[in-house]
Amino acid sequence: MKKLLAIIVLGLLWSESVYAKEIYLKCTSSEKMDEHATKVSISEYLFDDRKVTLKKKMMDSYYEIKQTDGSVKRQQELYFPLTSIDNLPLTKIKEDETFYYLGGQLFGYQKKTYEEIIENNKKNLEKMQYVTLQFNKFTLDMIFTSYYYRHTYESMFNKNSNYPKNKNRLKKDISRTPSKCEIIKNKL
Repeated sequence: MKKLLAIIVLGLLWSESVYAKEIYLKCTSSEKMDEHATKVSISEYLFDDRKVTLKKKMMDSYYEIKQTDGSVKRQQELYFPLTSIDNLPLTKIKEDETFYYLGGQLFGYQKKTYEEIIENNKKNLEKMQYVTLQFNKFTLDMIFTSYYYRHTYESMFNKNSNYPKNKNRLKKDISRTPSKCEIIKNKL
């Protein structure tokens, strides 16, 4: 009887690990900045469909700038792609038939889970920045919602900005265009 029970338990453990898999995703989004420039962002993620986590592995972006002669010039935004980004993975908040909803830190320096960030933001006056993600199970499209300090980005993109450094309020920003993802088999 003990042997039979051991075989059943080991069989169940083995079969669960067979179905668990990590999927390498390459995601691209483009956002029209004005009539002449489009920003293209490329990110690569490792998605664990057993734990339902998403970890960013690489990030790069560039601008496609339409020239007066009609040609398109590519201008790198970052000096080089950021690889092996040191952050905790986004974790599952909830799930329905079509989407996984994930959440986590906006920047890697926090080292906090989504649950820890939400708990902190409920208890403390100074808020922590975070991100949520809606991930379509079928089309692999991602829509990000960022919650961040307004002065952080306003001062980066607008040199005349005089926003006070307020960490008590977070600005909500939903991505304008979804990131389109594809499975990259040769990375695993």
